[in-house]
Amino acid sequence: MLLVFIYNEKEIKEIDKKATEQGMTMYMLMENAGRGLYEKIKKKVSKQDNIVILSGTGNNGGDGIVLARLLKENGYQVLLTFPLGKPATDIAIRHLAYYEEQGFKVSMFDYYQSYDVIIDSLIGISLNRSPNKFLTELLSWSNRSNALKIAIDLPTGVSADSGEVVQAFKADLTISLHGVKPSAYLVDTARYFGEIEVVDIGIKQTSLKKVVEESDVKESLPERPSHGHKGTFGTSLLIAGSKEMPGSAALSSIGAIRTGTGRLTVATEESVISAIVTHVPEATFKLIDQPINLLKYDALAIGPGISESRQTGKIIKESLKSELPIIIDASALHSFKEWLYEVKTFKSPVIITPHPGEFSMMTGYSITNIMKDTIELASEYATINKLIVVLKGEHTVIAFPDGMVRVNTTGNSSLAKGGTGDVLTGMILSMVSFYKDINQAVINAVYIHGLAAELWSEKYSKATMTASDFNLLLPQVLKRLEK
Repeated sequence: MLLVFIYNEKEIKEIDKKATEQGMTMYMLMENAGRGLYEKIKKKVSKQDNIVILSGTGNNGGDGIVLARLLKENGYQVLLTFPLGKPATDIAIRHLAYYEEQGFKVSMFDYYQSYDVIIDSLIGISLNRSPNKFLTELLSWSNRSNALKIAIDLPTGVSADSGEVVQAFKADLTISLHGVKPSAYLVDTARYFGEIEVVDIGIKQTSLKKVVEESDVKESLPERPSHGHKGTFGTSLLIAGSKEMPGSAALSSIGAIRTGTGRLTVATEESVISAIVTHVPEATFKLIDQPINLLKYDALAIGPGISESRQTGKIIKESLKSELPIIIDASALHSFKEWLYEVKTFKSPVIITPHPGEFSMMTGYSITNIMKDTIELASEYATINKLIVVLKGEHTVIAFPDGMVRVNTTGNSSLAKGGTGDVLTGMILSMVSFYKDINQAVINAVYIHGLAAELWSEKYSKATMTASDFNLLLPQVLKRLEK
């Protein structure tokens, strides 16, 4: 299985430049891209299909020219057309000349013709403006069609990097070259990509950004040796819950105990304990106002359902001095100004789990801007502040201090319920408490959390799932992933 790496527009252009410096010509790169596209597309279409390739004037159009030649050479019914004008780049012009030397012709674009397959090879990553009137009409014509719609690299009208769109080709399948562009995972633009596949064009992968793969999760699940005991699998401390929100502590406790931690202690208000015991009788308890010996624990999570009046900043700063891994969520994030400087000066691994509203509060960016540039903004915040950011959303972004980013694609609207984030906090706490690799613990928790929602929707309506259903879903998901 081809790993899915993520590259922005600037990175792709730098890769092309380095490839040419190392002796690989742009002509050969375009040929490789076209051959990779052909190998993917021949599995999706038949020789009886009426196929049209809408090629543009740039190198994305050149990829379409190579694809058209290979389809024709192998007996497919394909029309190559240039609705925006003939190629303008030297490489695309050379490939068009070779196409015509083989005896193949270019067709005039016809709005009144119907097709079984429409292939968008118009603009690619070079879009630097909103579509003009003619292009808007062309995209509308494509989107109205019942044809199978395939985009090369990314749908025309979608920027490579930004989650902002006016009008775009709505693909059923996008075949990306070398790597997927960030807009494939941003809220307003993700829906234009459809299914995503990647073509290897013969260049080494160098990106630190990548999509979480199930194979990575499966391979990294820790073995649970038969001689292990409860201390082997981590001792977790959860500071959560208040008389106003006792359920948050209960849900976080479910997430922790169901994902493998050996021992769970919950520090909370006395009135909350009974709510937790009903769901997680395995937990032990401390009252929140009692002294806590942090040296007894392998990881700490703080935030779900707590009162902001509890001087959470002070608790967090004390934990940072202990070098204990700490997960900061929900209400505890609101005290970030009190402890953010401390994060940079102590060795404690720190994981924050904001949703876009909380991230907006912490960064000063508007929610709109966060949704347009989620990956870059999360990565920037993680590297500057030396912490792990789990920015929750349709595609949760996990950003690390060293610049590594993972985008999670599991999950669905089943998770759009109060309390599901509390469960995730407990899961991260649990896995961090006994994994040797903290980064992988966070990645796995996010992936498994989303996979549980997918498992639910295999049998039931997405609207009916509640956060407490994780109590039954997590054992099933983990069993599915175990070697």
